[in-house]
Amino acid sequence: MDANRGTGQDKVGFTLRRPCGAVVAITPFNHPALLVLHKLAPALAAGNAVVLEPATSTPLTALELAACFVDAGLPEGVLSALVGSGAVPGDALVTDPPACGRSPSPAPPRRANTSHASPG
Repeated sequence: MDANRGTGQDKVGFTLRRPCGAVVAITPFNHPALLVLHKLAPALAAGNAVVLEPATSTPLTALELAACFVDAGLPEGVLSALVGSGAVPGDALVTDPPACGRSPSPAPPRRANTSHASPG
C-alpha cells in the first residue's frame, strides 16, 4: 500500500492467486512507470497473461518496463505491449468479450477481447 497519510498506515495490501486468463491493462499518461507497475504486478502475481496498452504520450516507459520483465525471465506470451494511436487499440481491446479482466483507466469498465489486436 502507498505510504501516503491515511492510505498506507495500518493497512495491508495483498493479491490472491486466482488466475482468470488474459487481463487488459490500459494506462494513462501520468506517472507512467508507477501506474504500469500498479496494473502489471497484481495481474501477473495472480497468474494472468497481460496485454498492456500504454498512453500514446508515454509508451517508452511501458515498453522498457515490459522489456525488464522479459529480461527477468517472464515466459514468452505472458506480457504483450500494444502501442497505437489514441483510442484505436484501446477500443479494440475493450469492446468484445471474453478476456477475464481489464484495468479500467482511462476506459470505462467493459469486458475485453484481444483478438482484434496484434500484441507483440
